[in-house]
Amino acid sequence: MSSLERDTSLGNPSCELVTSTQRPILTPHLVGIRFLLCTSTVQFILSTVHIITILVQLIEGFVTTSGISQGSTRYFLDMGTGVHVTQEAAYVFNVRFSVFTLLLLRVFIYVSRRV
Repeated sequence: MSSLERDTSLGNPSCELVTSTQRPILTPHLVGIRFLLCTSTVQFILSTVHIITILVQLIEGFVTTSGISQGSTRYFLDMGTGVHVTQEAAYVFNVRFSVFTLLLLRVFIYVSRRV
């Protein structure tokens, strides 16, 4: 019996070594890294959307309304524009997503240490 084959010498069939042809077992550490990578990518995209909408809102508020009397004030007080709604939605979703992600990560760490 080679060292890469199944080790049943201890009488425990669940105690086996990983052969070179088998896929590596996902450890809780690797799952946690993948989870953090995915969630941080989503948060980066949402933050980028938020910043882009802020820049669009500033350009629309100061450049396109420059010829109108109190145009920029009226524009920024109008909270129903599509850009403002998109900006606030991205911000709120990012905050709630980050809180939910941190909660899931804490639960995952707690459970994986108890196993």
